[in-house]
Amino acid sequence: MLRTTLGILAGVILAALALYGAQYGYAYFHPSPPGTAPGTPEAVASFITNGRPGDVLNYVNTAPTEALSSLLAGWALAALLGGWLGAAIAKPHRGSTATLIGALLTVLVIVYGMLIPGPPWVTVLGLLLPMPFALLGGRLAMPRREF
Repeated sequence: MLRTTLGILAGVILAALALYGAQYGYAYFHPSPPGTAPGTPEAVASFITNGRPGDVLNYVNTAPTEALSSLLAGWALAALLGGWLGAAIAKPHRGSTATLIGALLTVLVIVYGMLIPGPPWVTVLGLLLPMPFALLGGRLAMPRREF
């Protein structure tokens, strides 16, 4: 049970790091408007008090395909790496660990789609990618004789 818990925790941490890297790719292809730093609390507070609700939607909906593809690739890579590491550590419950990590990432995509609505194809692909990639990662962590 301890190995399974550690596997889930390590897989989620690695998936979070992969998502963090994907956000850098998104910011590279679609930088913030000049004079804003979107990750700071001051920027969020200034948007809440001075911004209009359409500003965020316009920013997301004007993102180029490369930026959105970077986001989708990040979700897939996070699921693959998280499922792989979780299954490699949690030997007794490899499949369930990878499935749980994929389910957590799917929930994260749902929350992302509700908070920051973007193009529908991004949300649909985002919902379809994490689970198969997490299961693939879990499968890659298994030794050949266990197939």
